[in-house]
Amino acid sequence: MKKFQPPKIITKKKQHKGRIQNNKYNYFSFFLKYGVAGLKAKESGRITPKQLESVRRFLSRQMGRDGIIWFMVFPDVSITKKPREVRMGKGKGNIVVWIAKVYRGKILLEIVAPFLGNEFSLLKTVQKKFPINTKRILFDQYLSVEQ
Repeated sequence: MKKFQPPKIITKKKQHKGRIQNNKYNYFSFFLKYGVAGLKAKESGRITPKQLESVRRFLSRQMGRDGIIWFMVFPDVSITKKPREVRMGKGKGNIVVWIAKVYRGKILLEIVAPFLGNEFSLLKTVQKKFPINTKRILFDQYLSVEQ
């Protein structure tokens, strides 16, 4: 398994965990930019590198070399934890995992499959690998809305 590489440029290595409010909506990544089909988050949550890697592996095996995958999220928020049976104090704990904070409306990934019409069925399986509810979207849906 390919190990996740943490971000190269970090202003603060250990940051506040913060809250992920479910009523926030991401207005900036509303449309597909590169792909033909994609996944859009229907609720807010956290995504780990393991989940992204499992999605990447599944899609690359199904689509082969001709398919292209674009991930629109990157795990850049660190989550720390103190070891078990350690007394309070003595600073913040060690970094355990990096996560990506995702709000409603954020496009998680975009794909171009080599076979037409295959993208929507692939994304149905990918939806089960994410811990949040997602919605499958096609590029054609936006063309009819804009015109």
